[in-house]
Amino acid sequence: MEKQMSKIQFVDQDSVEVLTSLYVDTNGHLLELDIWKADFSKLIAFPKSY
Repeated sequence: MEKQMSKIQFVDQDSVEVLTSLYVDTNGHLLELDIWKADFSKLIAFPKSY
């Protein structure tokens, strides 16, 4: 079973909300980085700092 370790929301340069989630497996190894943009368009840029 996977576990969500981190979740960050930000707004892309085109003002569309983006959700990123980092998951690990049952052994604590990195499993997946999920990046989901609310309108399913292509991500323009990550924020320079958060």
